[in-house]
This record gives sequence, C-alpha cells and structure tokens, in this order.
Amino acid sequence: QMADRNLRVLDTRVAIGCAVLFREDRLEAVGEPVNSPNTVVAACVRGRKGTPLEALEPTVVFSVHLDAQAEEKRIDQLTKCIGIVRQVGFRDAIFAGDMNTEVSEGSCVAAILEGATEPSPEAMARECGIALRCGSAGEGEDDDDASAAASAEQAAAATAGPTEAQLQAWKALWLRAAE
Repeated sequence: QMADRNLRVLDTRVAIGCAVLFREDRLEAVGEPVNSPNTVVAACVRGRKGTPLEALEPTVVFSVHLDAQAEEKRIDQLTKCIGIVRQVGFRDAIFAGDMNTEVSEGSCVAAILEGATEPSPEAMARECGIALRCGSAGEGEDDDDASAAASAEQAAAATAGPTEAQLQAWKALWLRAAE
C-alpha cells in the first residue's frame, strides 16, 4: 500500500525505510535495537568513555516515518515510541525523520513532542484545518488525488474550514497528546 502511494506521489514504487546510524567510536549501543515494520527504528545509545560525548546519558534515538494522512495515527506512533523510552527506563529521546507535519503550535504532534501549553483557538483551528486538508491550508503532496476524488459537498466543506465537531475532536486529540 505504501509503495503504491509512493508511486503516485514520488513516481517511484518503493516502500519506506528508516535507519539509525551512529559512530561507534563516539557512542555505544545500550541494549538491543527496537524496530517496527518500516516506520520506526530506535537505538539506545550513550556516550563512549574517553570521547567528547562521554557525558551523554543513555538516550533512545528514533528514526521515524509518521503517517502521512492522519494526525491520530501520528500520535499513536509517537505514543508507542514514548512507551519504549519508558519501558527501557530512559528519560531522554531524540526523534528524527519524516514527521509528515510542520510541528507547529496547535498541532497534536507538537503537543506530544514539546509538552506545549494549550494553543490559542486560532492556532488549533489552523492546524486542524491543515491536517484535515480543509481549504488551501492542506496543500501538499496528496492534494491532487484528494481534490480529484472530492465530491461537491466535500469541496464546499473544505472552503469553510473544520466543523465544530472536527475542532472538538482535534482538541480532544491534542489534550491526549499533551498528557
């Protein structure tokens, strides 16, 4: 399924892959790598003694490729990652890769990663609209297909922005992410 999407979006039929690479002369692995098919790879590392990085405490480094279409799926993926950090008993984590979002004020991904304070209603509505691809706010790699498939009703709703029900669902997801 992802390879089909990538053929449409990238003009290349490939699945996604993630990797965490590090220099063993500066960092050492702690425990076994943690992997999830195609979308998350994690390595637990710490600074190697006698190097400039020796003060680095054990840290989980993630390479992620978060879901391209649904903020709730992105939050679920990140929640699993944070669970891994807690499971191995570490406090620190580094996330790198394709977040498939701008991680702006009002986004749920920003709430889970930054521990942000509750954003303004305007920021919340903007990020909800972008994630739901309302109006021109969500222009991006999948818009051509979304526009082609949109019904007249969907097109009318898109110009109006997110509905009150969508905003309430977004706020609930944001609050869950911020916990």
